[in-house]
Amino acid sequence: MAQARGSHGVPAQTPPLDPGGARTARSGFAASQADHIARNIGLADTKATWTFAVLAGAIAYFASQAPLVSVILSGTRPWATILGITGFVGLALGAVAAFLVIVPRLSGSRTGMYFFDAVAARSDADAYLDELLPLTEEALLEAKLRHNFEVARVCAGKFRMLRLAMWSGLAGLALATVLIAESKMSASPANPANAPIR
Repeated sequence: MAQARGSHGVPAQTPPLDPGGARTARSGFAASQADHIARNIGLADTKATWTFAVLAGAIAYFASQAPLVSVILSGTRPWATILGITGFVGLALGAVAAFLVIVPRLSGSRTGMYFFDAVAARSDADAYLDELLPLTEEALLEAKLRHNFEVARVCAGKFRMLRLAMWSGLAGLALATVLIAESKMSASPANPANAPIR
């Protein structure tokens, strides 16, 4: 392809990228990234809340079944003891993991300009403004992107814990369901310990 030439036959120079446009693009990216991370944190918290509610309810229900608990703790049916204890551990581990997803995290730089805990660490508003106002637009954008990185790590940690909660809870529910189903099928009126679970 022939190179474009100016009016005097001199090769035309490609104009440099607009620095202002590049700054605008980076600012837009930082804002979009922050929104994406915040939405995913909200999603993780919502799923963890429901997971915790379901698992806590399941633990309360199973613990209220005196005949079933007595069979598990008596050791007269070893397989029932193994299933019951393993299932309870799965439910408890899932509930604890789900709760840890919801617990607020305050990790982050205590010297940054964006993280609320870092801002509040200043002695007063004037001290914060004395540090903030001299910063250039590029420095403020860098502070925003660093904050996004820290929050993204929090988000990733929440989803790792949420996966643990869901898989552990699912395993606990499955084991407990098998135990209850077998207990109902083998229930005998002559043996109160094997009375049907209601």
